[in-house]
Amino acid sequence: MASQGRPPKFRKMTDLFRKEILSGKYASGEKLPTDADLAVQYSLNKRTIAAGMAQLVAEGLITRTPGRGSVVVRQKPIPRKNNAVFVFADILQGSFSSIDRELSLRALRKGFYPVWAPVSLVHEAYARPNYKPMLQFVERFVNDLPYGLLIHGERFFPYDLLERNRAKFEKLVFFRDYLHTRDLPAKYVLTDYDDAAEKAVRYFAECGHRKLLFLGTRIRHPMKNGILTPQATYWNAVKKACLKYDMEFDEEIPEALWARAPVEDVIRERILGKHYTAAICPFDGAWRQFFAGPLEKAGIRMPEDLSVIGMYNTPEAAAYDTPMTSIDVNEAKMANLATEMLFSETPGEIEKIYVPTRLILRESVRKL
Repeated sequence: MASQGRPPKFRKMTDLFRKEILSGKYASGEKLPTDADLAVQYSLNKRTIAAGMAQLVAEGLITRTPGRGSVVVRQKPIPRKNNAVFVFADILQGSFSSIDRELSLRALRKGFYPVWAPVSLVHEAYARPNYKPMLQFVERFVNDLPYGLLIHGERFFPYDLLERNRAKFEKLVFFRDYLHTRDLPAKYVLTDYDDAAEKAVRYFAECGHRKLLFLGTRIRHPMKNGILTPQATYWNAVKKACLKYDMEFDEEIPEALWARAPVEDVIRERILGKHYTAAICPFDGAWRQFFAGPLEKAGIRMPEDLSVIGMYNTPEAAAYDTPMTSIDVNEAKMANLATEMLFSETPGEIEKIYVPTRLILRESVRKL
């Protein structure tokens, strides 16, 4: 069953003010209560109150200036001009086919039209953060006042642009990942990495494995404010699960790969002779692209020498030469929830759901 994430402490306050401002209870130019009064009313400290007010500023509902306090500037969202739904995701990866299908069918039935960000721009943004053509495309589309946005929350997505323009569209839904310093007033349908790690490590433990590797090319990324990439989040979850199941966990391979060490050298130094029998690879595709060849050259067989569990059970995974036991992120359910949220009539309050994963057993894990 989907689990709810912990909401911010100021959520009750911001939800109430958002509803009252949009309903017209507060007129444009009217002041809200002071931070000191709100701190007493909601039993929160002033820093938390300020964070909640910043949320309303980001939505374009109030302004805050020293000596003047919080002042209402807008009573209603700007009416949309078109029936488009903007979708931001890397459709070439093959892992968003369910999102594409569900969104297209539901949108067309309701008179809306999905528009996907050009793949070339998305790919370029992976390699070049703040890639100007991609930023210009997103800003132009937001300024066209669409009905809503459905976004895979990648690290390079211009979240600040959304904050500045929140009143220009009705619905905002993030799916799979969200990599921003604060929650936006949106719906979230996210991968449950703790659940994935628990399922993978528990299965290894049940099969008798006691030493586990994490075969990831990167666990960190130079991001502001210490935001973790999805791979880093999964790495931390796996490490925690290993402690729970008394599994020895190698922490050095991702660091070595992050430092650009050749995969062949990492295998020779960290895997051969260390008697590791199990490995988690955070992407099925990464196994084939980065590790299958070097491991084969080193004489390491799967699953006879090394049992492997991947993640993201994409359509391409079933066609791999070496079938992967895989953590399926349950994309079909994620697509269903995301599109349901996008077209729901519920007011735009923050709602965060973590979708449980499924373990897909194939032939890459053996019992010891």
